[in-house]
Amino acid sequence: MEEIIGKKILSVRFEDEGNKCVFTTPEGNIVYEAFCDCCSSSFFSDIEGVVNLIGEEVVNVTEREEWTAAEVEDAESKGSYDCLSL
Repeated sequence: MEEIIGKKILSVRFEDEGNKCVFTTPEGNIVYEAFCDCCSSSFFSDIEGVVNLIGEEVVNVTEREEWTAAEVEDAESKGSYDCLSL
């Protein structure tokens, strides 16, 4: 996701039944696609905290496999997010 660093995000949407996540920037679209094996399915279903991203420049990206239970509990207790979770 390093392609969005330094970009101002105008909008985020899903396409192709959730298989694509499209970030719209002033320079154009940056598209991420979910891939899967023959016996599984992968898709984007929700982005938490996206309102914090719209109209702002992305300053860094942290890629991770999943959140720990403590991180989920902490984020849920705050009710608002300073990050984008994909």
